[in-house]
Order: sequence, then C-alpha cells, then structure tokens
Amino acid sequence: MMWRAAGACMVVVWLVGAWAGADSTPYRPPEGGDRWQYSTVVLKGTEVDKDAKGKAILACNIAETQHRIQLATENLVKEGTYSVWLVKFDVKKRKTIRQTRVDDPARPLKADLFGKLALASNLSSCPQGRYNQVQVRYHADGNSRDTTKARAALIGKIP
Repeated sequence: MMWRAAGACMVVVWLVGAWAGADSTPYRPPEGGDRWQYSTVVLKGTEVDKDAKGKAILACNIAETQHRIQLATENLVKEGTYSVWLVKFDVKKRKTIRQTRVDDPARPLKADLFGKLALASNLSSCPQGRYNQVQVRYHADGNSRDTTKARAALIGKIP
C-alpha cells in the first residue's frame, strides 16, 4: 500500500515538473508556412462539348509543400465519365510534352444528372511552371482507365 502512495506521489511530482518546464509560447508555423499562391483557370468547352464550362483553382504552398486543385464544371454530358489532367502542351509543335492525371482512375469521375462535376484533390507538386493547361477529358465508352480514346472536353490555360 505504501508503494502505491509513493508511486502516485512520483507521478504527481513528474507532472508538475513537466508543466513548470513547458514553453508557454504558442505554436507558430515555419517562416512563410501560411503563404498560399492561388491561380484561377477558366475552363472552356472544345468541339467535344462546346456548351461545357468550368473553373479550376490551383493552390500552392511552397514552404509547406502542400498543393491542391479544386474544380467545378457544368453543361457536361449527363452521367458521362471524365478524367482530369495537368498538361504541358507545346503549341508550336502541337504536341503534349508531359501530362499527369489528377483524379484516381480506380474511382471514375461521373457527371451528375444535371451535367455537373466537381473535384478536390491534393497534388504532388505545384503545377505553375511545370504545366500550362488543365484538361477535363471525356470517356465516351465509360471506361476512365482507357485513356487512349479519351478526348478533351474542357481546356483551360494555367496563368
């Protein structure tokens, strides 16, 4: 019984010592850690779907290495299957140099009954400087994993 009381006293002494030695200054993010860079990309319909339109917001925080894309579109094919891509396109050569898929192929993006589609996703790197377009591609066959038949329904230039 005496050992339990002594053990309890030791725990109390340790907690009081830890509290007394604790730093009372609040947490502050690293220098520049809360500085976000935002870019708005206006998405316009192509010959695949001329009435389609949308907007993508690219958010980059270089100090914290956090990057995101948020996308909202409308007037797409009702219940159509889509994928979202960051693309580096050479206009002079009319050739794609680099592309990265933003959405998860295992979870196909489908427009709703009204032709609207939304996406929010983390990015592995900041797209500014690496890519010059955001593309929303339509998969007419409904298979989002087969990218060879997908055609760009919306394209927007990254500033």
